[in-house]
Order: sequence, then structure tokens, then C-alpha cells
Amino acid sequence: MKQREKDIFNEFWPGLADTTKIGERRAKKLVLDFLKDSIRESKQAGTFNRPLNYGNILLKEEKEGSNSLKPEREEGVTDKDILWYYNMHEVERRILDKIDTFYRITLYEEYASRDLSEKDAVKKLFKHRPKWGDPLDLKRGSGDDKPLPPSLMNRVNEYILKRTRDDFEKFRSDCENSSSFNALIRREIRLGNI
Repeated sequence: MKQREKDIFNEFWPGLADTTKIGERRAKKLVLDFLKDSIRESKQAGTFNRPLNYGNILLKEEKEGSNSLKPEREEGVTDKDILWYYNMHEVERRILDKIDTFYRITLYEEYASRDLSEKDAVKKLFKHRPKWGDPLDLKRGSGDDKPLPPSLMNRVNEYILKRTRDDFEKFRSDCENSSSFNALIRREIRLGNI
């Protein structure tokens, strides 16, 4: 394993072990698998060698008239979000997605084990977890329930930590009373709370 790959591996496995209680051994195995898959996928997609200042490049192109960031801007994505997300290595972005998918599957399985129907388990899942993706992909939701751009991930995670720390019961109630977690996040962005 190259040094950069070791750094990425060591960046992700401890957090996965801590937040999922799956233990160090399983977390290391999962992250190693995610790392290998992410390297392979990014090489196949031709994105492996994107520069580590890709966010800066996107912002410069936007200033020169490019509309490539327009869908994200319409979702409240800031320059800081662009730099956080796009200046990390493509492999790291893909691992973030795989870890998020792992969390969703784990939570879905927990809900399904409570005798919820598949439909109800999915509905409950997306009341408590974000759905990331292209906001223009209306096959995965519409209106405020459609996917959030992954460039918001860091800011949304900070918001989740703050809300759970400040008043967990109120946060849970807000999630339950929204059509989806994404709808709650969009409302909070519009209100300036995120």
C-alpha cells in the first residue's frame, strides 16, 4: 500500500469503528475493501488523477462563467463546501459515499428487524439519514426530498452533531415531522441555521 493510501486508510477506519461499534478488526477490513474498490472505480472512471485542488479549479471556472456548480449553488453550497469536498482526493470522496451507504444499510436492517415493512423501513431511514446524490436526479426524490449534493456533507454532519448535543429530543421530533431528513436540511439552510 502506498503512503497516500495508508493515510486515507488510517483517516477512515477509526471513525467507522467508533461510530458503529463494529470493532477495530471489522472496521479495518471494511475500510480496506472500500479503499480498494474506490481506487479501482476512480481509475475506471478516469477521475483518479484529478488534482487535489480541484475545488479551486471549479471555483475559478465558475468566476470565468462556467455553470457547472449551479445545481449545487441552488442548494446553498458555499465556496467553503466546494473546497472541502472537491479538494479531497477522489478516493476519499468515494470512501465517504461507501461509509454513508454502510450506515444506511445498517440502520435499514435495524428498522426492518423491528417488524417494519420494507417501505416503512425505507421511509423511516430517510427521515433520519440524508440521501446524497445529484439534486437533478428526480428518480431518487423530488422537491425538498430529492438528494442533497455531497458537497454539503461536512456542514450537515456538523449540524447533526450540534442538534444532537443541544437538544436531541427536539431534533428527533423535527426529523419525524419532516417529510424526509433532506427536507429538514433544506428548510434549515433556507432559515440560515446550516
